[in-house]
Amino acid sequence: MNHLNQPIGRTHFFKLLEDMTAYIERLPEIWLRDVSACADSNYSLPVRIVNEDPQSNFFADNLFINGTAYGSDLPEGWQLIHVPGFLANPGIHGTKNPNFTVISFGSKTILIGGTAYTGEIKSPYSASLILSCLSKRKCGECIAAQVRAKKALLCFLD
Repeated sequence: MNHLNQPIGRTHFFKLLEDMTAYIERLPEIWLRDVSACADSNYSLPVRIVNEDPQSNFFADNLFINGTAYGSDLPEGWQLIHVPGFLANPGIHGTKNPNFTVISFGSKTILIGGTAYTGEIKSPYSASLILSCLSKRKCGECIAAQVRAKKALLCFLD
């Protein structure tokens, strides 16, 4: 890790997820989309996208492969929650800043908050990082390469 990218503890991750969920529950509407990352069926990952705003959800629709073929039988996959209006409290959530991207490989969850930049959904350290890590490449090599490509706060939780 480096001065930007720091590990986050399990307790902080689940507190962040809990507080983001509470924030989402207070919204008048949310946008859900079931998609797939990677056209190669050997590496394809189902991803459920949860957005606070429709433009981010539409962006995800253009970025990923439509997952409507799953119907109600969405296989267990990843969840990406993008909530620009939610700001982390570093003292409570263990992040370095109020804006954050946190990836939990154990929970198969990506949390993005505090930034309205929809490009965070496609950032090199979200879906492409996970695909690379789960393919034949070693995770450590993949993470190092992706972090060099994008300088931003990134937290990992196994």
